[in-house]
Amino acid sequence: DGAYAVSWLASATKGVSYALEEATVFDFSDATEIYRGPALSKALTGRSQNTTYYYRVKAVHSEYADSAWRTGAAGCAVPGTALATLATLTVPAVDADGAYTVAWSASPTAGVTYVLQEATNSTFTANLREAYRGAATTGAISGRTPGSTYYYRVKVTKPGYKDSLWKALTTGCQVLGVGVQAALPGTLTVPAGDPDGAYAVSWLASATKGVSYALEEATVFDFSDATEIYRGPALSKALTGRSQNTTYYYRVKAVHSEYADSAWRTGAAGCAVPGTALATPATLTVPAVDADGAYTVAWSASPTAGVTYVLQEATNSTFTANLREAYRGAATTGAISGRTPGSTYYYRVKVTKPGYKDSLWKVVLTGCRITGP
Repeated sequence: DGAYAVSWLASATKGVSYALEEATVFDFSDATEIYRGPALSKALTGRSQNTTYYYRVKAVHSEYADSAWRTGAAGCAVPGTALATLATLTVPAVDADGAYTVAWSASPTAGVTYVLQEATNSTFTANLREAYRGAATTGAISGRTPGSTYYYRVKVTKPGYKDSLWKALTTGCQVLGVGVQAALPGTLTVPAGDPDGAYAVSWLASATKGVSYALEEATVFDFSDATEIYRGPALSKALTGRSQNTTYYYRVKAVHSEYADSAWRTGAAGCAVPGTALATPATLTVPAVDADGAYTVAWSASPTAGVTYVLQEATNSTFTANLREAYRGAATTGAISGRTPGSTYYYRVKVTKPGYKDSLWKVVLTGCRITGP
């Protein structure tokens, strides 16, 4: 602010006074005497901004020739315009081993010095230290303690300018310690089956911020032939071209450069991509009429073991009116009840099994007419 003091040590000659000169060029070609007297310092005010002031002092006495000049080692720079506060400060959110880099944007003013400070709280009152001072726009940090969080702020300085304001972050770098695991991803969802080998698997996010996900696929349940098919930040992966007659198994883990990988999250079951289509049932038997709306529909058994039969019912032969699933299971009959007198009900049946394409529908174009009691 242009208000400061200069001082000097006494001459060995007793009874001297001191002549102090001030200049704005280092060779004192514009020097002016600003003090003469016995004191060993001079308070100054009103010095102009954007100016550097140089000083020299000599001892004077009426009975002696003047001493040589004693000159200050450097001038005093009175700042002018404040340096711009830095636009960005980048601090890693986490670190494994306590060695990392803090970075900041460059000042638009050339020839500046950056001052980086570190503390263990966001108000910069606990364990405050200068972590870096220099011309670079990065500061290497090392030796930080696992279990602690370190906060940073940076400013710009240059002689003849006011220091910039601090650029600070309210979030610090948490030093975890080597071996801390990223949190496990949430539920991995895998379709139980797919007819054409084109489907998607998805998972819920890890509680650890900033992770990527590694997804592996295998064709045996113990993942002995596993292959990584995706690595990135997404929470799902679309798949195509999976082979027929094959079941695919999936597992996913969270990965981060500053954490140990999470454990694997495995899908509850594999996705069966169907192969050969199941045979359509040879027969479907539907009574032509019924008096009380309670009757049985029957069909022939599939030649493939372990199948499921799906029986549908509608009130028209195109299966667009009042369509419902009347039965699903392993039996070859479906019990029908509660049908409405005066209505006719139509039926179709198909066969399903994981790892196979569904059979075609077996349809009877004549339905069961409910006559009433």
